Amino acid sequence: MELGKQNLQVALVGRQVTPNSQAYSLEKDQKIQKYSSSTSSNSQDGMKSIYSEYGVGSKMKIGTLKIVIIAILFLILDFIFREDIFEYEIQLLSYLRANIQSPGFYTFCKSILWLTELETIKILCIILYFFIDPMIAFKTGILTYIAIYASVNLKFMYAIPRPFWIDHTIDVTTCSLDFSGPSDHTCIGSFFYTYATLYYYFINEDKRFDSEESVSSDPGWISRHKNQINIFLCISIIVIVMLFTGFSLFLLGQTFMFESTIGIIYSILFALFCLKVDNQFYKYSYNTAFNIEKSRRYKFLLLFICIGLFSSNLLIKQLTEDKNLSFSKWAQAPCIVENGTHLRYDLGGDYTFFDNYILFMIVGCVFGCAFASSQIDDFLSRETKTYKKVIRTIIGLIIILGIELGSQAIPVDNYLTEFIFRYGLPNYVMGYFCYGIYPIIWQYLCLLGDAENYSTDESELDQQEESHIQEESHQTSVSSTRQEDTGVLPPIAIRNLDSNSRATSGNDDLETTKKIKNLKLKRINLERRDIDFFKPEEP
Repeated sequence: MELGKQNLQVALVGRQVTPNSQAYSLEKDQKIQKYSSSTSSNSQDGMKSIYSEYGVGSKMKIGTLKIVIIAILFLILDFIFREDIFEYEIQLLSYLRANIQSPGFYTFCKSILWLTELETIKILCIILYFFIDPMIAFKTGILTYIAIYASVNLKFMYAIPRPFWIDHTIDVTTCSLDFSGPSDHTCIGSFFYTYATLYYYFINEDKRFDSEESVSSDPGWISRHKNQINIFLCISIIVIVMLFTGFSLFLLGQTFMFESTIGIIYSILFALFCLKVDNQFYKYSYNTAFNIEKSRRYKFLLLFICIGLFSSNLLIKQLTEDKNLSFSKWAQAPCIVENGTHLRYDLGGDYTFFDNYILFMIVGCVFGCAFASSQIDDFLSRETKTYKKVIRTIIGLIIILGIELGSQAIPVDNYLTEFIFRYGLPNYVMGYFCYGIYPIIWQYLCLLGDAENYSTDESELDQQEESHIQEESHQTSVSSTRQEDTGVLPPIAIRNLDSNSRATSGNDDLETTKKIKNLKLKRINLERRDIDFFKPEEP
């Protein structure tokens, strides 16, 4: 009864405030006070809480150990049943090619593979760097390049022939000479699109709930789960497209469908693992490319790691390569025989090793991004208009195309010179230029936005936070005073006032969220260069 009476009470003067809106104002005030105490008491802890919003590892419900166990389980099952499945797939492929005679369908299958080409994914990562927050784009790009490197090593470990190597009756239009699976198309495509989609969902989850919590009534199951439904649909579309990509590769005689499916599973598990450790990787990325004081140590450590990985892969290739593959039944495929001059190196291993160029790309990206951070003030707090982003992206794509075409025009006479001058060195130059030199050119072309007008004095920033808190507290006290002078109105008026109160609360909540976000960005801009993520926390 008491609760019912309270719900019937409304303010007679000023803005109408219900008990729900008063409690909501108190909750807003508590949020701001909580943030203020976390930043003013210990700036180090405050910065960690800020960066936890960009890292989504704490929002992943699946454990890291479970992801590793599932991946190992699929690896074992793959090795056990692979040979038997391949025999059935060869028969299925012959049947499909005998019954599917439409040239247009084959053309469509070949064109859809463009979405998952290594070069396409690499360029998409660079475009992200041109368009969105450099920190998020840099981290996404590095993780994608690591996924490419992992897929190359899986190819070496599996050493699976392509279907048209085994069945010479299969007529193919693309004569691929590297190992087949797990397919890099499905591996890299599934990882990049899945990781980007899930990351975008998690990074906006807090903002979504902050904007929805002001609604006191139940909006319904569909409205409450709208974003979950959208993310489920997006992931489902990605999986369907990747499965069709695997089917296209199978129909074109390039990859076994079972290995394409295994590649999708590996890539999704790797994406979940990256999201699980996202908080830690976010900190490493910042210290490697954006923290000027620590960048030298971390980027040279990464350089030595890449050199070690490249050397170990080169040693493994030399120890495991089979010279007889170039004279085996696999090499007697019609497309290889007809283009015998194209088979300049050992079938399988040598051509798969070319994809290790991605290590050069990683080094170029890291050193380039660190150079740009040292030359551009407030590189991470630049707000650029969309038309400028479009212009610099178009110019960047033209330059990338020039680097690619120029590298292929370099004359080579052996395997080492071809790897260095057509793969390794061009990708290092591309990474260093796109992530480092090109952002500096934006300043001279007026394609780089101005830095936010943030406070440079920490005391002034603290005064702004305190003033904002006092303002919210004053609004809460006014709401409490108004509630004391209440009366009873007709039911229709009560419903109208209650709906107005909820709408006002929703607007206030969005404004409060924006103010808190601005305060956090100011704090980031002020203390970004002094952050130390690896300093032990005080008890």
